Amino acid sequence: MTIILVAIFGLVVGSYLGSLSYRIPRKHIKKWYEEENLEELNVSLEEDPEVVNSPRSKCPNCKKTLNWWELIPVFSYVLLRGRCSGCRQEISPSYVIIELTTALTAVLTYVLFGISVEAVLLFVLLSVLLLASSIDFKCYILPDFLTLPVAATGVVYCVLLYLNTVLLKPPFSNHALDSFSGGIIIPVFLIVFSWIFEKIRQKEGFGFGDIKLLSGIGFWFGLNGACASIVIGSILALINAVIMKFAKNKPVFGVYYPFGPFLYVGLLIWVFHFLIR
Repeated sequence: MTIILVAIFGLVVGSYLGSLSYRIPRKHIKKWYEEENLEELNVSLEEDPEVVNSPRSKCPNCKKTLNWWELIPVFSYVLLRGRCSGCRQEISPSYVIIELTTALTAVLTYVLFGISVEAVLLFVLLSVLLLASSIDFKCYILPDFLTLPVAATGVVYCVLLYLNTVLLKPPFSNHALDSFSGGIIIPVFLIVFSWIFEKIRQKEGFGFGDIKLLSGIGFWFGLNGACASIVIGSILALINAVIMKFAKNKPVFGVYYPFGPFLYVGLLIWVFHFLIR
């Protein structure tokens, strides 16, 4: 019974994250266009103040205020057959994906730790990283206000480990040196790699948003967590590129892909292996 309640809680949080994944980019997109060359990446988002500033959820297309029964995670999407009840515009399946993923992480953290500090911390971290990666998927931006707090709190955790003040169970890092290595070595390597890659190919290798995200992962989950995230994420990104090649005739190399979602899934798979090892 408890695990069902945990899953429902995850779905509710996932519904909120899905709403934020729409609102945050459209609140900041003008600023992001000024800071990044998003046109080159074929990003075509526009501001949507009516939805962004509304206290209640609205259809992005017809601006209809949604009824309570249209906001039930997953169930409403199935009931409405994936379309708005007003204008019949297709609802993005990304909302359901975020809801189900958040429910999965809630159940995962509960099975790993029960109701505990570790469970709360892990769920919060994975939820923030899911939100950041979902925004990256849409507009090739990993917002600093999401990635930097993960890295900053990771630094605090590293210091607390060094002072023997706190010790969390795996998958969290258990040693200050491991935490420091994960948060510094991998990001520094990627910075150097990106600099060399840019000099040779005249193209950016890893975005600094990816590096900040990995730094936060490294501080919290250590060198193994950071390595697993980037290795598994890279394999998944390559598989995705090959699929896109055959499905949409996109080139495998020489194009930009949002890497944040792959890093997130890589981390999630690594965390999941602690259940079955």
